[in-house]
Amino acid sequence: MFNFEFRVPITGVSQFGLLNLPFLPIELVTFADVGLAWDDFGTVDLRFDRQTTDRVPVFSTGVSARANLLGFLILESYYAYPFQRPDKGWHWGFTLAPGW
Repeated sequence: MFNFEFRVPITGVSQFGLLNLPFLPIELVTFADVGLAWDDFGTVDLRFDRQTTDRVPVFSTGVSARANLLGFLILESYYAYPFQRPDKGWHWGFTLAPGW
């Protein structure tokens, strides 16, 4: 698995956020992901192919916004494009995760 992210803190403490709003830190993110899974019985073909049922790496890219809620929950909204599912197009999603 490989992940690349570029984060911009919009709100937060004065040293890290563009706007001084420390009780609700928010950041905007652009990202690119690559993942690969295999087992003892299969072979992996390291090529970029969008229309295959072979075991190839999967790629996605997108943007997201993350907010730190009360210092212990991360609320994230994302808009991502999975390259190996070209018929499905872009996807919206939301996650709520612990902040530690």
